[in-house]
Amino acid sequence: MKKLILESGSSQRGAQVGRGDVLPTNLNDPIKLRVEKLRWVDGDYDQFGAYWGGGNGTDIYCAWGEDGDNQVLVFVRAATRTDAKHLVLQKLPKASFYDGPPPKLTSLKPGGAGERLSLNIHPPFAISARLCAALQIGEA
Repeated sequence: MKKLILESGSSQRGAQVGRGDVLPTNLNDPIKLRVEKLRWVDGDYDQFGAYWGGGNGTDIYCAWGEDGDNQVLVFVRAATRTDAKHLVLQKLPKASFYDGPPPKLTSLKPGGAGERLSLNIHPPFAISARLCAALQIGEA
């Protein structure tokens, strides 16, 4: 199995803030991705040195694969791997995953400033207390 290796997130000026996505030329082309949760170092940095800030119950996930000769990287902040896959699918709607698809959502709306994230899961699944707390909603 291939291993995710990212460029160093730190330099003589300090740590870079987050990481930018590297997307394929055509966002609607099918692509197969692996999804990996980045390991936190000191609670705010990924294992490669980029600064993300505290997670408040969320982690940074990287979906990665290859588009011809080019590496594709998609970074999302999510409470679970399933949530991360759905957020990746918003950016790359034809993506598939080596470990299978996530449970189907009927809608996933990322909230902006002052907005809430809306998750409608079909068929109904129990939502973890941790996810409910992160989303500031009551348990299903």
